[in-house]
Amino acid sequence: MEATFVRLESLTYFSLTPIPLFGSGYAGLGDMTPIHPAAMANIMGDLWQNGTPQWEKALKYSGVRLHLYGKQDPRPARKMGHLTATAKTAQQAVETVLNARNGLSH
Repeated sequence: MEATFVRLESLTYFSLTPIPLFGSGYAGLGDMTPIHPAAMANIMGDLWQNGTPQWEKALKYSGVRLHLYGKQDPRPARKMGHLTATAKTAQQAVETVLNARNGLSH
């Protein structure tokens, strides 16, 4: 299963597809119907300014996954990881991932 990405500002929308995009001659082969609408939001080093973020606040949302890159030195504007969310609709995925990320800053 591969993902098709479209990046808009700091939020990425993507749909999971049932076939690999790489090694298949790229687009045009196979069924490219999305399986799950999804969205991704970056986690920047700014979140660490008051200590380690409380990840459980983001993970309480259904369909949200946390992806940290293992970087040891959080700095403002440094990408430290991202959150992804899957949902029944793209709009629900976007709202969920944004709510999850916003919950980390409180």
